[in-house]
Amino acid sequence: MRRRIARPRGERALTVWGSRLAVAAAVVVATVVVVELTAGDEVVTPPARPPVTPIAVDARLGEVVHRSPQANATEPGTDRHWVSGQHCRPAEHPDTGRALGKYTAWSGAWLGDDGTTIAHSFMQVTGPTAPYPKRCDGDSVAGPVSQAESFARATSTQIIRSTRDGGRRWRTVHAGAVIGTHPIPFTPQATIALRAHPDSGVRQGTLLRRGNGADLQDVAAYRGRPSTAFLQRLAPGATRWVDVPTPYGQGVVLDPDRFSYQFSRLRRLADGRLIAVGSVGPAGSTDFARYRWLLMVSGDEGTTWSSALTVPPGAPPPNEWDVAEIPDGSGDLLAVMRTQQDGEQIRAQARLVKGAEDTTTTTGTPNSSAGWIMEQLRKAPAQLPHSGHPELLSARVGRDDEPAVIIDFATTGVHYTTDAGATWRPLPFPSGELVRTGYYPRSVQAADGTIFVFAHRGADDPYRPDLDQAIVMDRFALRAAPRPRARQPAP
Repeated sequence: MRRRIARPRGERALTVWGSRLAVAAAVVVATVVVVELTAGDEVVTPPARPPVTPIAVDARLGEVVHRSPQANATEPGTDRHWVSGQHCRPAEHPDTGRALGKYTAWSGAWLGDDGTTIAHSFMQVTGPTAPYPKRCDGDSVAGPVSQAESFARATSTQIIRSTRDGGRRWRTVHAGAVIGTHPIPFTPQATIALRAHPDSGVRQGTLLRRGNGADLQDVAAYRGRPSTAFLQRLAPGATRWVDVPTPYGQGVVLDPDRFSYQFSRLRRLADGRLIAVGSVGPAGSTDFARYRWLLMVSGDEGTTWSSALTVPPGAPPPNEWDVAEIPDGSGDLLAVMRTQQDGEQIRAQARLVKGAEDTTTTTGTPNSSAGWIMEQLRKAPAQLPHSGHPELLSARVGRDDEPAVIIDFATTGVHYTTDAGATWRPLPFPSGELVRTGYYPRSVQAADGTIFVFAHRGADDPYRPDLDQAIVMDRFALRAAPRPRARQPAP
């Protein structure tokens, strides 16, 4: 299995705490913006708009948009065909002298500033796999090859592509070799396009990504880098990623002498700021029970960052998580996270309430009115069981100019909420069946309302001769379902 942001150990109960919004948890707020208009001494409150019921239309699902250019060298029917994790020594194809797999995994997705350009990124591995131990007649049984070891002889490449016609034609924007023991240090693809910011020297269209120094300690090119997350930029037309200039150097945004931290999502808010979500713990600590949820915010296109999340004591241990802006004008965020309850991996969800004066962030710094407080934390409903990295999208429906629903994409199903997570329902698709995404999905909504979801076939796979992954894309739009007509009274 690949490295997670944090691997909680031991058993900790999921704590639910009260808050000033506890009563409001059952109120439908996701699509209702209440504005009080004063007319003399009279206060006029516009009627609440009923929540919209979305349906997916023009759906095209599971389209393969990229697969490895190399053919599998170990084909069915050969003497040394890979079978269920075992094959004969030597672990090389008898004709080519090498065993190859098709490794294309770990998607990223983001929008260009024009709202039309869609970009996605992924990792591709080519070249020979490591010799795999096997079991065959006359041969002894050997131990397994670890995931990292399976990439020992291969070349890992980060590929970034873009389209301006809805995915019919793609062009490669960047293809750079990744130096590392395996592709994981730069995955999942926490990549986003930046806007121009002259004060920070950021050019329009620069890309921002995170890497994981903890996975690079044995790589000579990264020797001496702190064992924690770091940020890098790729300027338009450049071929090399460079570290974001930070007070601690090497793209590290928290003091590495005090903190070990990780990011797995970079997102842009409606107000233009960037946020990064992950986890943080003491420097050098591998006791992930000591880690806490981390959210950082940047107002200068990722150049400087500040901690912006207050989490009450007793919160469950962090793991991968995602957030989406609740479409009610409050500035609050809905969070869906992987965590642990009584030793069991579960999904949880929480409302992050904007406005955090006089509170302290999870890194010990003062929070501000621009930060958030985690409230209403509870186990997610049965529709959202434990699976991979959560993926949320605050989406527009039909011709609405503003988001009206939040969608949760997962291998266990695609669900939506119109009440800030109080209830979740399967998103209706034309087939009438529950739609499931590929592994570790990433989603965007274009200016015309089309939603694109990128993921890969497979899972946390080693690079092996029988591997046949692909990057897949789901594409659909949303429209509001017709409202049922009110029954007429009987004559």
